[in-house]
Amino acid sequence: MLRPLAEVEKDFAYSQGFLETWVDGENPQVRAHLKEHLDKVVAGMTWYRENYKTLQEDLTNLRGQHNALTVTSAQYLQVIQQQKELIDQQLIDSQKEFHQGKFIETP
Repeated sequence: MLRPLAEVEKDFAYSQGFLETWVDGENPQVRAHLKEHLDKVVAGMTWYRENYKTLQEDLTNLRGQHNALTVTSAQYLQVIQQQKELIDQQLIDSQKEFHQGKFIETP
């Protein structure tokens, strides 16, 4: 189905650790700004990751509902076809008496 995020999450964590280590080596003024922006980027990735997981669950639910709806639709179409056949046969049977013996024969 959908691909899990395990490898991507590992990549994010590695990059985050690398950047935090790099930021610690900068001067204090630059370090504060870099840490602030890094925290925002990490928070954004976390937010997107959570939304992705939620969307995966929603997609799974919608696929289940779609499959159920498809099955129900097929069943309704089958019932409609059977009703049509019954109505057609009833019409044929009810019209037989009007058409019996009333044909004009041609020589």
